[in-house]
Amino acid sequence: MSFKASVVLTKDLPPEVEEAVKKMIGQIPIVWCLREGGKLRIPIKEVDATGPYILNCEVQGSDFVFHLTKKD
Repeated sequence: MSFKASVVLTKDLPPEVEEAVKKMIGQIPIVWCLREGGKLRIPIKEVDATGPYILNCEVQGSDFVFHLTKKD
């Protein structure tokens, strides 16, 4: 199984930066799993409940900062 994330960038970025961001998106679940000790269980019901939200990401210094917003 593999997954693809829909990446929407708010600024025009060079193609190499855009590609790096797209690759980074796949690393996020790995980071979350590592933070939980190497195993993360998420009920399907919880995933299904994410429909009304958008995950936003910005870079602040040397950190990625994620926050949710509700879709309009």
